[in-house]
Amino acid sequence: DVWLTTGDRRQGAGLSRDEFLAMVHPDDHAEEVTPERGRTLGDTPLVTELRFRPPGQSGWRTMLTRRVVQRDADGRVRGMLGVGVDVTDQVRERERHRQLLERFDLLVETTGVGVWTWDLDSGEQEWSGAMRAIYGLSHADELPGASVPDGASNAVLPEDRDRVTQPLRLAREDPSRRGEVAFRIRRPDGEVRHLVGRARGMDGETRTLSGIVLDVTETHRAEQALRDKEIAERADRAKSEFLSRVSHELRTPLNAVIGFSDLLLHDAAQPLGASQRE
Repeated sequence: DVWLTTGDRRQGAGLSRDEFLAMVHPDDHAEEVTPERGRTLGDTPLVTELRFRPPGQSGWRTMLTRRVVQRDADGRVRGMLGVGVDVTDQVRERERHRQLLERFDLLVETTGVGVWTWDLDSGEQEWSGAMRAIYGLSHADELPGASVPDGASNAVLPEDRDRVTQPLRLAREDPSRRGEVAFRIRRPDGEVRHLVGRARGMDGETRTLSGIVLDVTETHRAEQALRDKEIAERADRAKSEFLSRVSHELRTPLNAVIGFSDLLLHDAAQPLGASQRE
Protein backbone atom coordinates (compact mmCIF):
# COMPACT_ATOMS: atom_id res chain seq x y z
CA ASP A 1 0.00 0.00 0.00
CA VAL A 2 1.03 3.60 -0.61
CA TRP A 3 0.30 6.69 1.41
CA LEU A 4 0.29 9.77 -0.83
CA THR A 5 0.50 13.21 0.70
CA THR A 6 0.06 16.33 -1.41
CA GLY A 7 0.82 19.56 0.43
CA ASP A 8 -0.62 19.37 3.92
CA ARG A 9 -3.61 17.24 2.97
CA ARG A 10 -3.48 13.48 2.85
CA GLN A 11 -5.13 12.17 -0.31
CA GLY A 12 -6.58 8.81 0.55
CA ALA A 13 -5.05 6.09 2.63
CA GLY A 14 -3.96 2.66 1.63
CA LEU A 15 -3.64 3.28 -2.10
CA SER A 16 -2.69 0.20 -3.98
CA ARG A 17 0.49 0.22 -6.02
CA ASP A 18 -1.57 0.16 -9.21
CA GLU A 19 -3.58 3.16 -8.05
CA PHE A 20 -0.39 5.04 -7.32
CA LEU A 21 1.17 4.09 -10.66
CA ALA A 22 -1.94 5.39 -12.39
CA MET A 23 -0.85 8.86 -11.26
CA VAL A 24 2.77 8.35 -12.35
CA HIS A 25 3.90 9.23 -15.87
CA PRO A 26 4.11 6.03 -17.98
CA ASP A 27 7.73 6.74 -18.91
CA ASP A 28 8.66 6.77 -15.22
CA HIS A 29 7.06 3.46 -14.24
CA ALA A 30 10.44 1.79 -14.60
CA GLU A 31 11.72 3.89 -11.72
CA GLU A 32 9.20 2.36 -9.35
CA VAL A 33 10.34 -0.45 -7.08
CA THR A 34 8.65 -3.80 -7.55
CA PRO A 35 8.63 -6.34 -4.71
CA GLU A 36 11.14 -8.43 -6.64
CA ARG A 37 13.46 -5.47 -7.12
CA GLY A 38 13.04 -4.46 -3.50
CA ARG A 39 14.45 -7.78 -2.34
CA THR A 40 17.65 -7.15 -4.34
CA LEU A 41 18.24 -3.68 -2.99
CA GLY A 42 20.77 -3.05 -0.29
CA ASP A 43 20.48 -0.59 2.55
CA THR A 44 21.55 2.38 0.42
CA PRO A 45 18.69 4.86 -0.01
CA LEU A 46 17.15 4.92 -3.47
CA VAL A 47 16.72 8.47 -4.84
CA THR A 48 14.62 9.02 -7.96
CA GLU A 49 12.53 11.66 -9.70
CA LEU A 50 9.01 10.78 -10.80
CA ARG A 51 6.50 12.75 -12.80
CA PHE A 52 3.01 12.44 -11.42
CA ARG A 53 -0.41 13.98 -11.93
CA PRO A 54 -2.40 14.53 -8.72
CA PRO A 55 -6.12 13.75 -8.85
CA GLY A 56 -8.15 16.56 -10.41
CA GLN A 57 -5.15 18.22 -12.04
CA SER A 58 -4.21 18.28 -15.72
CA GLY A 59 -0.49 19.04 -15.69
CA TRP A 60 2.41 16.83 -14.69
CA ARG A 61 4.41 17.60 -11.59
CA THR A 62 7.73 16.21 -10.44
CA MET A 63 8.38 14.41 -7.17
CA LEU A 64 11.80 13.70 -5.70
CA THR A 65 11.56 10.47 -3.71
CA ARG A 66 14.01 8.94 -1.26
CA ARG A 67 13.26 5.39 -0.16
CA VAL A 68 14.90 2.71 1.95
CA VAL A 69 14.15 -0.98 2.38
CA GLN A 70 12.44 -2.09 5.58
CA ARG A 71 13.57 -5.44 6.98
CA ASP A 72 12.41 -7.60 9.87
CA ALA A 73 14.61 -8.97 12.61
CA ASP A 74 15.72 -11.79 10.32
CA GLY A 75 16.75 -9.36 7.58
CA ARG A 76 13.88 -10.18 5.29
CA VAL A 77 12.39 -7.37 3.20
CA ARG A 78 9.00 -6.35 4.57
CA GLY A 79 8.44 -3.16 2.58
CA MET A 80 9.85 0.23 1.78
CA LEU A 81 9.77 3.49 3.64
CA GLY A 82 10.18 6.75 1.80
CA VAL A 83 9.42 10.43 1.48
CA GLY A 84 8.50 12.48 -1.54
CA VAL A 85 9.00 16.18 -2.15
CA ASP A 86 7.31 18.17 -4.90
CA VAL A 87 10.25 19.71 -6.83
CA THR A 88 8.29 20.86 -9.87
CA ASP A 89 9.41 24.48 -9.59
CA GLN A 90 13.04 23.49 -9.10
CA VAL A 91 12.90 21.14 -12.12
CA ARG A 92 11.38 23.89 -14.26
CA GLU A 93 14.12 26.28 -13.18
CA ARG A 94 16.73 23.63 -13.89
CA GLU A 95 15.27 23.09 -17.37
CA ARG A 96 15.18 26.82 -18.00
CA HIS A 97 18.82 27.05 -16.96
CA ARG A 98 19.70 24.14 -19.26
CA GLN A 99 17.95 25.82 -22.18
CA LEU A 100 19.77 29.08 -21.49
CA LEU A 101 23.08 27.23 -21.53
CA GLU A 102 22.15 25.56 -24.82
CA ARG A 103 21.26 28.93 -26.33
CA PHE A 104 24.49 30.42 -25.05
CA ASP A 105 26.49 27.53 -26.51
CA LEU A 106 24.65 27.95 -29.82
CA LEU A 107 25.36 31.69 -29.81
CA VAL A 108 29.02 31.11 -29.05
CA GLU A 109 29.31 28.42 -31.72
CA THR A 110 27.57 30.35 -34.48
CA THR A 111 29.36 33.64 -33.79
CA GLY A 112 32.77 32.02 -33.33
CA VAL A 113 33.35 33.63 -29.94
CA GLY A 114 36.01 31.84 -27.89
CA VAL A 115 35.32 31.57 -24.15
CA TRP A 116 37.91 30.76 -21.47
CA THR A 117 38.16 30.62 -17.69
CA TRP A 118 41.26 30.58 -15.51
CA ASP A 119 41.36 29.45 -11.88
CA LEU A 120 43.91 31.79 -10.32
CA ASP A 121 44.58 29.47 -7.38
CA SER A 122 45.02 26.17 -9.20
CA GLY A 123 46.17 27.61 -12.53
CA GLU A 124 43.70 25.37 -14.38
CA GLN A 125 42.18 26.69 -17.59
CA GLU A 126 39.09 25.75 -19.54
CA TRP A 127 38.65 26.64 -23.21
CA SER A 128 35.50 26.34 -25.27
CA GLY A 129 35.55 24.54 -28.59
CA ALA A 130 35.40 27.87 -30.43
CA MET A 131 38.37 29.12 -28.41
CA ARG A 132 40.42 26.10 -29.45
CA ALA A 133 39.35 26.54 -33.07
CA ILE A 134 40.53 30.16 -33.05
CA TYR A 135 43.96 29.00 -31.91
CA GLY A 136 43.97 26.15 -34.44
CA LEU A 137 43.80 23.44 -31.77
CA SER A 138 41.77 20.26 -31.56
CA HIS A 139 40.12 19.01 -28.38
CA ALA A 140 43.08 16.66 -27.83
CA ASP A 141 45.78 19.35 -28.16
CA GLU A 142 47.37 20.88 -25.10
CA LEU A 143 46.88 24.58 -24.46
CA PRO A 144 49.73 26.73 -25.82
CA GLY A 145 51.23 27.84 -22.51
CA ALA A 146 49.89 28.31 -19.00
CA SER A 147 51.35 31.60 -17.83
CA VAL A 148 48.19 33.49 -18.79
CA PRO A 149 44.81 32.11 -19.80
CA ASP A 150 45.02 33.00 -23.48
CA GLY A 151 48.32 31.18 -23.96
CA ALA A 152 50.34 34.35 -24.48
CA SER A 153 53.51 32.58 -23.42
CA ASN A 154 53.70 30.72 -26.72
CA ALA A 155 51.00 31.52 -29.25
CA VAL A 156 50.94 35.31 -29.02
CA LEU A 157 53.53 37.07 -31.15
CA PRO A 158 56.47 38.23 -28.97
CA GLU A 159 55.93 41.91 -29.77
CA ASP A 160 52.31 41.68 -28.53
CA ARG A 161 52.84 39.74 -25.29
CA ASP A 162 53.31 42.72 -22.98
CA ARG A 163 50.15 44.21 -24.42
CA VAL A 164 48.25 41.02 -23.49
CA THR A 165 49.67 40.32 -20.04
CA GLN A 166 49.18 43.82 -18.65
CA PRO A 167 45.33 43.95 -18.71
CA LEU A 168 45.20 40.37 -17.45
CA ARG A 169 47.46 41.24 -14.54
CA LEU A 170 45.28 44.24 -13.69
CA ALA A 171 42.12 42.11 -13.85
CA ARG A 172 43.76 39.52 -11.60
CA GLU A 173 44.68 42.17 -9.04
CA ASP A 174 41.27 43.83 -9.16
CA PRO A 175 38.44 41.48 -10.31
CA SER A 176 36.12 44.45 -10.83
CA ARG A 177 38.32 45.74 -13.66
CA ARG A 178 37.70 44.78 -17.25
CA GLY A 179 40.51 44.51 -19.73
CA GLU A 180 40.39 44.63 -23.51
CA VAL A 181 43.30 44.19 -25.88
CA ALA A 182 44.01 43.56 -29.57
CA PHE A 183 46.83 41.16 -30.34
CA ARG A 184 48.13 38.62 -32.83
CA ILE A 185 48.77 34.90 -32.52
CA ARG A 186 50.60 32.36 -34.62
CA ARG A 187 48.76 29.08 -35.08
CA PRO A 188 50.57 25.73 -35.12
CA ASP A 189 50.38 25.77 -38.94
CA GLY A 190 52.19 29.13 -39.00
CA GLU A 191 49.20 31.32 -39.90
CA VAL A 192 49.00 34.66 -38.09
CA ARG A 193 45.57 35.70 -36.84
CA HIS A 194 44.37 39.01 -35.40
CA LEU A 195 42.33 38.72 -32.20
CA VAL A 196 40.53 40.94 -29.72
CA GLY A 197 40.21 39.71 -26.14
CA ARG A 198 38.20 40.87 -23.15
CA ALA A 199 38.65 39.63 -19.58
CA ARG A 200 37.30 40.27 -16.09
CA GLY A 201 37.28 38.66 -12.66
CA MET A 202 34.34 36.50 -11.64
CA ASP A 203 32.68 36.58 -8.22
CA GLY A 204 32.49 33.24 -6.45
CA GLU A 205 34.15 30.90 -4.02
CA THR A 206 37.31 30.70 -6.13
CA ARG A 207 39.41 33.46 -7.67
CA THR A 208 38.61 33.13 -11.34
CA LEU A 209 39.24 35.13 -14.46
CA SER A 210 36.96 34.70 -17.42
CA GLY A 211 36.97 36.19 -20.87
CA ILE A 212 36.14 35.99 -24.53
CA VAL A 213 38.24 36.14 -27.68
CA LEU A 214 37.10 37.29 -31.12
CA ASP A 215 38.93 36.48 -34.33
CA VAL A 216 38.94 39.76 -36.30
CA THR A 217 41.43 38.66 -38.95
CA GLU A 218 39.04 39.07 -41.87
CA THR A 219 37.93 42.47 -40.60
CA HIS A 220 41.57 43.49 -40.20
CA ARG A 221 42.34 42.31 -43.73
CA ALA A 222 39.35 44.19 -45.13
CA GLU A 223 40.40 47.35 -43.32
CA GLN A 224 43.99 46.91 -44.52
CA ALA A 225 42.77 46.39 -48.10
CA LEU A 226 40.71 49.58 -47.80
CA ARG A 227 43.74 51.47 -46.49
CA ASP A 228 45.89 50.07 -49.29
CA LYS A 229 43.25 51.13 -51.82
CA GLU A 230 43.12 54.64 -50.39
CA ILE A 231 46.92 54.88 -50.51
CA ALA A 232 46.96 53.68 -54.13
CA GLU A 233 44.23 56.15 -55.07
CA ARG A 234 46.12 59.01 -53.44
CA ALA A 235 49.31 57.99 -55.26
CA ASP A 236 47.42 57.83 -58.55
CA ARG A 237 45.93 61.28 -57.98
CA ALA A 238 49.35 62.66 -57.07
CA LYS A 239 50.83 61.17 -60.24
CA SER A 240 48.05 62.65 -62.36
CA GLU A 241 48.47 66.04 -60.72
CA PHE A 242 52.23 65.87 -61.25
CA LEU A 243 51.92 64.98 -64.93
CA SER A 244 49.33 67.68 -65.43
CA ARG A 245 51.56 70.25 -63.79
CA VAL A 246 54.64 69.13 -65.72
CA SER A 247 52.67 69.25 -68.95
CA HIS A 248 51.44 72.75 -68.19
CA GLU A 249 54.87 74.02 -67.14
CA LEU A 250 56.59 72.56 -70.22
CA ARG A 251 53.99 73.47 -72.79
CA THR A 252 54.77 77.22 -73.04
CA PRO A 253 58.56 77.03 -73.48
CA LEU A 254 58.32 73.99 -75.74
CA ASN A 255 55.84 75.78 -78.01
CA ALA A 256 58.33 78.62 -78.41
CA VAL A 257 61.19 76.20 -79.14
CA ILE A 258 59.11 74.27 -81.68
CA GLY A 259 57.88 77.50 -83.34
CA PHE A 260 61.29 79.06 -83.80
CA SER A 261 62.76 75.71 -84.89
CA ASP A 262 60.10 75.52 -87.59
CA LEU A 263 60.98 79.05 -88.79
CA LEU A 264 64.67 78.18 -89.03
CA LEU A 265 63.95 74.97 -90.95
CA HIS A 266 61.84 76.78 -93.52
CA ASP A 267 63.99 79.92 -94.05
CA ALA A 268 64.72 79.76 -97.82
CA ALA A 269 66.86 82.91 -97.78
CA GLN A 270 69.32 81.56 -95.27
CA PRO A 271 68.98 77.76 -95.20
CA LEU A 272 70.56 75.81 -92.37
CA GLY A 273 73.65 73.80 -92.90
CA ALA A 274 73.68 70.06 -92.42
CA SER A 275 75.16 70.23 -88.91
CA GLN A 276 72.79 73.08 -87.97
CA ARG A 277 69.80 71.12 -89.29
CA GLU A 278 70.86 68.09 -87.30
